[in-house]
Amino acid sequence: INLRNILDISETKQQISLETTLRFYWQDTRVTPNPEHLHGEDSLGQYVNLHPRAAAKLWMPDTFIDQAISLRKPAYYTQTASIRVYNDSSIRYSARMNYDVACAMDFHKFPLDQQVCSVKFESFSYSSSQIQLKWRNESDSQVNSAIHLDQFIFTVDL
Repeated sequence: INLRNILDISETKQQISLETTLRFYWQDTRVTPNPEHLHGEDSLGQYVNLHPRAAAKLWMPDTFIDQAISLRKPAYYTQTASIRVYNDSSIRYSARMNYDVACAMDFHKFPLDQQVCSVKFESFSYSSSQIQLKWRNESDSQVNSAIHLDQFIFTVDL
């Protein structure tokens, strides 16, 4: 996950609004790229880029955000997403997402209160024995160091 910005914290609505880039990785041996189309390369290997519309033809994780109030996918002419298929049949789906998440807040110690807002990603139809969502590598996650909130001090724990 790349936390790009904390757009809003609403104490009255008890919600937080986030701007992120989410990246999902999985292996699908049914998908094998043609070696002559492998034009990109990164630390995971050689890959071919696919248009985001190709997601409709691939198995995709059915991830949802627990306690999400609304979800927005920023788009201009095309969806802000990408799909990479690697030479070992690994797939990376990356997409920009903005969302509002409910966050139960307790103000009994105001003005010295601390709030913890958890954002949980889950599979909608698969059990934990069928699919495991986990951070690929914490060092791959990024938090924008330029995020500034006038009334708040924040920390991010993955």
